[in-house]
Amino acid sequence: MKTSGELQRRARRAARLWTPWAAVTSAGALVATSCIRPAIWSNFSSEPWGAIFPLAGAAGICGMFYFNRQGDDARAFFSSSAFIAGMLASTAFGLFPVVLPSSIDARYSLTVTSTAAPAYGLGIGIIWWTIGIVIVLGYFTYLFVSFRGKVGAHPEGY
Repeated sequence: MKTSGELQRRARRAARLWTPWAAVTSAGALVATSCIRPAIWSNFSSEPWGAIFPLAGAAGICGMFYFNRQGDDARAFFSSSAFIAGMLASTAFGLFPVVLPSSIDARYSLTVTSTAAPAYGLGIGIIWWTIGIVIVLGYFTYLFVSFRGKVGAHPEGY
């Protein structure tokens, strides 16, 4: 998105080369997860609305293929973001409420309720998180404004 010329051509070529590998390794991870932890699908069976997460991931990988071929770098980037977000959300949805399943006995699994901090700590955390996210948003706004447009080659070649 931010490059032009030879660097942009090389980046597009790399994206066309590695996008199929992302799809293949994701499919392999799906098969492995299904074999190792088949219970991950129980939330998807009981709450069908959760299917939106893997569908977002699938749409993202399809968009990566399509928009890479079209040379639409911005949409290819946002498609890859949708792919990552969809796969992460699918994993979280499938595991909920278990944070870390035990391989010994289900009684030893860590759940959302057993790993939660006390209410006071969560209250302090949300205050600091809000302050931090405001600072981060301000910083990213500054960065995007400061570095808007395409990046050109340095006049001295480095």
